[in-house]
Amino acid sequence: MKRKNSIKNIFAVSGVLLLISAASPVKAEDNTATTGDVKIYELDMNDQNPLETLKESVIHNRADYDAAVNLSQIDMNASSITTDTFDRTKTGLQNININVTVNKKDSTEGTTGYQFSETAAVRMVSPSGPQVILKAEEVTVDLGGTFTYGDNIGYVSSTDGKLPAIKENDNVDVNTEGTYTCNLEFIDASGKSSAVSYTVNVKKPEEIIRAEEEAKRAAEEAARIVAEQQAQAQQEAAERQQILAALQASNGSYTGSGNDIVSFAMSYLGYPYVWGGTSPSGFDCSGFTQYVYSHFGISLPRTSYQQELCGTIVSPAEAQPGDLVTYNDHSAIYIGNGQTISAMSPDAGIAIAGLYSVPNGNLQIHRIF
Repeated sequence: MKRKNSIKNIFAVSGVLLLISAASPVKAEDNTATTGDVKIYELDMNDQNPLETLKESVIHNRADYDAAVNLSQIDMNASSITTDTFDRTKTGLQNININVTVNKKDSTEGTTGYQFSETAAVRMVSPSGPQVILKAEEVTVDLGGTFTYGDNIGYVSSTDGKLPAIKENDNVDVNTEGTYTCNLEFIDASGKSSAVSYTVNVKKPEEIIRAEEEAKRAAEEAARIVAEQQAQAQQEAAERQQILAALQASNGSYTGSGNDIVSFAMSYLGYPYVWGGTSPSGFDCSGFTQYVYSHFGISLPRTSYQQELCGTIVSPAEAQPGDLVTYNDHSAIYIGNGQTISAMSPDAGIAIAGLYSVPNGNLQIHRIF
């Protein structure tokens, strides 16, 4: 279609009035060519994303006379625009240089860029009411935090030079994660108004999400450890029951070896130490030896000092598994290879130690079976 310099075309694109001074025809293969007259793009001063509107207007205008720009093949979101800085708060014409990259949406061809540049003029059209510019179209608020609608207002002006009144309406619940809308109406002294809205996203801060995930993993690991400990305790209890059943079958008289005593004592390895304790919920040293030997029909006094008087004393060289070992204030059971098992301390619990590792003096080996 031929154009004449005296003809002007007006396009309504995405709600934006586009006034284009027509010029001589332009060849499609000339990617940087412009019309003879400077194009004028009118943008509403209350447009919250004027560059996006300008991009769509420029691409639609280019498609009108450039066969290389086919609107049905364009991915508008993937296309981009850069311009000289212009003042969106200033009315009147502003000359700018525009650079546009148009991308196709055909996935088989990829996003093939088509670039062009032109010089144009932008006219910021004053709204009927106050001019309002938001800082962002979406804001994020921490779950459980505070929300103040005014924090997202970047610029406000009115023709009378006075700040307009603001009516605010939102459904934001900072205690519930979700997406909400904040609606604002600005009313000047003459009663003219402008309305804008933006999205409010309420969500947990990333650091809290990470902390919750770490706590969940820690809880799962703790549960796994407890389950393993319970399974081990059940196995040890079953082994002890087998020993007790054998003892009951022999009417409580001990007919086994010292190794049986050692096996039974070892089944409590890792159990807790409790001062004055005489049961699996917690042993002290003499309470542990008394408990172990009692299951084999062997009666011992309660304290380590009293246990020093029991049985027949043998030399360390003659020590056998199952022998009672006493020091000045400690009792243990010899398990062989120069080692003993006993209720050591609150930190160690029922533990294995060397025969000479308890520095209390007066080491004695007692044969009591």
